[in-house]
Amino acid sequence: MIKKVTHASLPNIKEKNLVFLSPHPDDIALTFGGLVLANKGFKKHLIHYSVFFGTSNWTDNELNIKTDHRIEYVTVTRFAENRLALNRMFGGWQNYHFTFQPFWDSLLRDYAGPPTAGGGPGGDFSTFRPIEKKTFQDIVALVKPIVAQKDTAIFILLAIGSHIDHFILREAVITAAYELGDQAHAQIYLGEDQPYTGSLANTKVTVATIKQLTKRLGLQPLTYPIKIQEKVDLFQEIYFSQYSPDYIVGLKNRAKQLNGGERIYLWPKENYKKTPSDPSCKQSYCKLAT
Repeated sequence: MIKKVTHASLPNIKEKNLVFLSPHPDDIALTFGGLVLANKGFKKHLIHYSVFFGTSNWTDNELNIKTDHRIEYVTVTRFAENRLALNRMFGGWQNYHFTFQPFWDSLLRDYAGPPTAGGGPGGDFSTFRPIEKKTFQDIVALVKPIVAQKDTAIFILLAIGSHIDHFILREAVITAAYELGDQAHAQIYLGEDQPYTGSLANTKVTVATIKQLTKRLGLQPLTYPIKIQEKVDLFQEIYFSQYSPDYIVGLKNRAKQLNGGERIYLWPKENYKKTPSDPSCKQSYCKLAT
């Protein structure tokens, strides 16, 4: 069981450049929405946002149809929802830079895995096929220059529930930081994926994942107060294609567990070059410290 906690004030994010790396178009709003809204959109910072697996046919009606019409319609719809949510979070289009990366989401890759709390397929290195391996390696190369930047904070997801797309992006950033070693200057924060973290049916997985990653990376939890209804409204009023009551339940459950808070995890820079491999890694391309 996840115990209730008390929380301090908002984290002191000192870096000028804030980079949000999102697996899918709704993940940053669901994971870091409370932090961004509580900080009034981080107006004194330079905001950079990238979505990696935005080309999709996924909506909450779960029709896995790969016609040109559905893929284009869903991709454009999710793109628009994403921009509208970012406009609300950061106070307008002029306050952030948006990048749409070229990778297909798991359904378009015909990836099959056990269902997660959010509906997507789960997995790890042991379930990679050649296309997941190449996607992972391409993303490592893409994010390395970002991880090397000074005066930069990067926000990624913990991949609680192990949605395969979340896992790929998390491990790509971890690998980039490890390979850069002392040249990795950006401060990396990891956030709790929703609705996975707040799903009561997913509690054992949530606790186990956080425990495993905390030990592996030496994470330091930072819990802070948010206005949960503001975060709920952000998702409920904008993400029509992704909306499900289960998502709202997950958001509210986790906030209640944290006494009206949200939580991120600081990964100390000195730990980057000492990071061990994910336990599912059995091949050389994903091997880190031994």
